[in-house]
Amino acid sequence: MRCDRGVELPIYIWFDGMELSWESADMRLTASEVTAIREEIGTLDPDAEVYLYGSRVDDSARGGDIDLLVVSETLGFREVLRLRTRILDRVGWQQLDLLVRRRDQLDEPMAAIAQETGIKL
Repeated sequence: MRCDRGVELPIYIWFDGMELSWESADMRLTASEVTAIREEIGTLDPDAEVYLYGSRVDDSARGGDIDLLVVSETLGFREVLRLRTRILDRVGWQQLDLLVRRRDQLDEPMAAIAQETGIKL
C-alpha cells in the first residue's frame, strides 16, 4: 500500500473466523472501524473530509484513543453529538476525540497539526 506521503507501507490482514480485520503500518484501525467512521460521517455530511491523527497513526504505539479531525461546512453542535454516539455505537464505546472544523478554521493549532500529521480516511 502506498500512503499519501508516497511511502510503501505493509498491510497486515487477518481473519478470526467471523470478521476480516486489517491494520496498515500507518494506521491502527480495523477495516470495519474505518468503514463505520466513513459511513456515519458521510450520512450527515457527504462532503466532509476525515483525518485520523494521534497515537493511532503510530504503529509502534499501543492502545490510545481515536482522534479524528472532521472538516465540514455543515455539521453543527447537535449533529456532532449525534455523530459521536453513532460512531461509538458501531466501533464500540471507547475514548473518541472528535475535532470538527470548517475549512476557514484549519489554521487553528490543533486542526493544523491533525491535518498535517494525520491520515485521510
